[in-house]
Amino acid sequence: MDVATRSADWLGEVVNLMREPSPTVPVPELLELLPGAFGVWAASWNWFDPDGSFGMVMNPAELPLNERETLDVWSTGELFDRHALVQWFQLTGDLRPWTMARVPTGVISARRRLPLERSLARMGMEHQLSIVYRQNGPTHRAFVMARGRSDFSDDDLAVARVVQRSLEALDRQAAVVRRMTGARPGTDLGLTGRELAVLQLIAEGETTRRTSRALACSPRTVEKHLEHAYRRLGVRDRLNAVRVLQVAGVLGAAPVPDYRLDAAPGAYRGPVRRSTP
Repeated sequence: MDVATRSADWLGEVVNLMREPSPTVPVPELLELLPGAFGVWAASWNWFDPDGSFGMVMNPAELPLNERETLDVWSTGELFDRHALVQWFQLTGDLRPWTMARVPTGVISARRRLPLERSLARMGMEHQLSIVYRQNGPTHRAFVMARGRSDFSDDDLAVARVVQRSLEALDRQAAVVRRMTGARPGTDLGLTGRELAVLQLIAEGETTRRTSRALACSPRTVEKHLEHAYRRLGVRDRLNAVRVLQVAGVLGAAPVPDYRLDAAPGAYRGPVRRSTP
């Protein structure tokens, strides 16, 4: 398909999302739609906040299992200076959609980026296209598409510029909805009140048994609530379910433990903080 057709198809999807205004950018839906727009199999939502916390949510969620060691190091922030796109945006301030392969060696040498790119290649993610939709000082929000073997084309970059403008529009709409309604972000994920209660307690560090006692039900019932919540949220375990709700802003204000991701699709430094899309 040509750029015009791909762009029109994408904008049709965004129009559908905007017909149901939300106080947050619909990250889970976008992570499902974006790979199709670029013919890739992997995408992530990446964030940095002024308090120093950072992380990502990935689709598919099981992807990090392929390269555990690299992702463990990434979670410390030690590899940021080896990632070509991170360096490109920091040094140039140019926020147009860009790819790793197009970052010149004057920004980061081939030797310096090679170890990370070898690990990414083993995951089939050595070519990445980043689309930033919010950058305000240290606050950063972006979607990243990834694939192996060949770089994204000029046509892909043209489509990415259309995608970037549409993401900025979604972000602005979400901000307006928050101001107008005073809504707490992410209140429409299809979860029952009981499922939300279970996940809130899990986020506070409670075990299945303690959660069951708090809610006056059996541990088996708690597990059933979790299974149902996983299906609704499109995740496979409690860490990622909690993460989706943190990203959506659904969980209450209780402190959330410092989860060190065990084969999970994101990485955080310091205490996990709720981060609004």
